[in-house]
Formats: sequence, structure tokens, C-alpha cells
Amino acid sequence: MISKFLKTALIILVGFSLTSVAQAGNGPTVVELFTTQGCSACPAADRILTRIVSEKDPQLITLSCHVTYFDNTTWKDEFSKPFCDARQSEYFSSLDLPSLYTPQMIINGKFGLAGNKDSAVRAGIAMGQSLKAIQPIQLWVGEGVLNITLPALRLEKPADVWLFGYSREDSSIITAGENRGEVLQYANTVKSVTKLMAWQGQYLNMAYPLAEIQGDSWAVIAQYADYTDIVAAGKTEK
Repeated sequence: MISKFLKTALIILVGFSLTSVAQAGNGPTVVELFTTQGCSACPAADRILTRIVSEKDPQLITLSCHVTYFDNTTWKDEFSKPFCDARQSEYFSSLDLPSLYTPQMIINGKFGLAGNKDSAVRAGIAMGQSLKAIQPIQLWVGEGVLNITLPALRLEKPADVWLFGYSREDSSIITAGENRGEVLQYANTVKSVTKLMAWQGQYLNMAYPLAEIQGDSWAVIAQYADYTDIVAAGKTEK
């Protein structure tokens, strides 16, 4: 939460008045997969995301967010998180999506598509890369903290800055439900989400304690508060 962040994080404002406008080109692309262990169509999407992650594109930020609404007495997804439900619901409203479903991918906060067709996913990523570029956020680890540098940007409206903690690799043996008997592999499974601040586009350095972030890897996404465009993003790993 913001209040906790302000108590524990070290914030250093740098007095630069630089502004910049994102141009189409070489910025990062953000791919969010909403998935679950309780959906028979999801393993295909999980495998697609795992292959994409294995290609190690430094400009691609991929996150796998497991929703809870498939959880039941037969099978509960061990990685499901209520914040994944909430994030997908916000996209449902802001992007006027036809429905909530899994597996669903959201590209750059701009559009959604089914996540279990490799060709469609690759085309969606290519489309995201062709649009107005997301600006890079610099992340690096030092002395028990995650250092974050936000660039100076001219924003249309305030943006929320989100910190994602995720696990690079996970696996599960599914013993019940639609995927019973499968051994499923996952990449970049989201374990925690923290809203750091509302951002006006100023150049900013901050540091956040790693002990307070679940997972072994981290991404920071700055997105308009109405869950539309992602304007800046970055990732780092151990």
C-alpha cells in the first residue's frame, strides 16, 4: 500500500525539469496473462508464455497472473491471488472487453486476446511493439533494496506505479479438476503486487526493501490510473 511504502522506502527526488514524449520504437512491451490451473484451455497458454520467456527478449516484460474465480472444492489453484481478479476486472471495464475469461492476455494495457493460440499471441505482441513506445524504467538490486528510476515524461493524466514480485519458474502436479493428471510448468508467476505511488511524470529515484516483495524477480509498471495505457515499465532479475 502507499502508506507502507512511504514509511519504508527511501525516496530521493531529483530536481530535473526534463520532459519527453514517447515515440514508436524500441521501448518495452508488457504482456499479462490471466490464467488458472482450473481451466482446460490454460495449459496451452502457460506453455506459450513459458516459450516466450525462454527466448529472453530483454524488451519483453511478461507476467502470469492466476485468478481465483475457478477455485472450488475440487481444485484450488495454489498460485491464485485476489489481486489478479481485481486487475483483470479493471481491464474488463477500461477496455470494454466482451467478457472475463481465461486464458486472456492483455498487451501494453491497450487490448486483449485469447492466450492459447501461439500465432495470435505472437501477432498481438508484434502489434504492441509497433505502437507508441512504452518508456523504460530502470531497476537494479543493491544492499537489500530494489532501486527504481522513473524517467521524466509528459503524461496526459496521473499514472499509478505498480511493483510486481514474481517467480521465474514454478511447477505443479494437478490431482483434480479439468487438468487432472497434468504436470504444469509456469513462468513469471505473479506472487505480489504493490501500488507504490500516484505519479505525475517527474524524474524520480526510489528504493524499496526486497524483504517486503514476494518472488525472486521484479517488474515495475506505470499505468494510467483508469487502467488504460501503460506509459513506462521495467524489469530485473537476480
